[in-house]
Amino acid sequence: MNTKLKYTLSKYKQIDLGYQFTAKKIGYFLQEENNVNTASNTVNGNSVFAAYQVNVPKKYLFSVGVRFNKYSSSKTFYTEPRVVLQKFVTPEFSINTSLEYKSQFVSQIEASVINNTAFENNIWANTSAVNLPVLTSYQFSFGGNYTKNNWIIDLEAYFKKTNNISSLNLIANVPANTFEVGVSNVQGIDFFIKKQFNNYHTWFSYTVNTTNYVFENLNNSKRFPSNINIDNTLKWNHFYRYKKVYFALGWVWHSGKPYTKVTSTVDNLGNVSYGYDKLNDSKLPNYHRLDFSVLYDFKIKKNSAVKYRLGLSVLNLYDQKNTLNKTSIISNNQLFNNTIEATQITPNIMFRMFW
Repeated sequence: MNTKLKYTLSKYKQIDLGYQFTAKKIGYFLQEENNVNTASNTVNGNSVFAAYQVNVPKKYLFSVGVRFNKYSSSKTFYTEPRVVLQKFVTPEFSINTSLEYKSQFVSQIEASVINNTAFENNIWANTSAVNLPVLTSYQFSFGGNYTKNNWIIDLEAYFKKTNNISSLNLIANVPANTFEVGVSNVQGIDFFIKKQFNNYHTWFSYTVNTTNYVFENLNNSKRFPSNINIDNTLKWNHFYRYKKVYFALGWVWHSGKPYTKVTSTVDNLGNVSYGYDKLNDSKLPNYHRLDFSVLYDFKIKKNSAVKYRLGLSVLNLYDQKNTLNKTSIISNNQLFNNTIEATQITPNIMFRMFW
């Protein structure tokens, strides 16, 4: 349930007031070998919020607000301030910044940051159901935007710190219901540029990003890359329209995801034992692929209300072999390796009717 009131003070100024009630019931059942984890419950949330905004078009936008949250799963009262500022240096160029604090009683739990199975087994749970603290985060961003003559250029730097992230360790010799609670730090820069030439559009984006975890009982309490950390991502897309035919071409490249290697030792009797290396200290090969598509819109009868669309696309046009994930799990002193490969060249044909 959500109720919001808006009060206009003047042409450019307004105040927003509101109340929100949420009730979320989440349950999960997760089993791996002899370890079983299950939880289910409902958490209610009551929120009151207020914001003051001044918006003078092509000059500046300023918004300051606060949100008060109370969750049935926690005795703590959460106060969340937020500030947004956009200043136009010229009508075409603006600088933007924001600062906010947030809380969340629903937590995404990674199956394990140790064996890197989180690619497939992330689960959601109310924090009270698994005796975990409420998630809290601080986020700051700063950037600029330029728009003129069919050019769009955008640059943004950001930092986010999330407290009380959690991982469920389903590995050998670890008791069931064992959670690790830690901190996530994300920092990066996004760059985007787009240009339109009549019927042809092209845009390019580049992201440099670092996402790290810190858990007190893992990796000697030292920082290590998250399972989804990708340091560099580059995308270049093209779009061209000729009458009723649309062509698109897109290329993506990014550095490889991290994974944890397994080390082995042999004792004097020839027995082999296994252990994990530094967490996420190794990287998969770089990922890249090229996709192409063409669409054709047509009508069989000129004045008909029915329109048809025929499409052809080819994913991974040059048939690149990409590795998405690599896991190594130790169980009963045996090593199980699993490598997940991305789809190779894949053609698709599409036909649609609109009426």
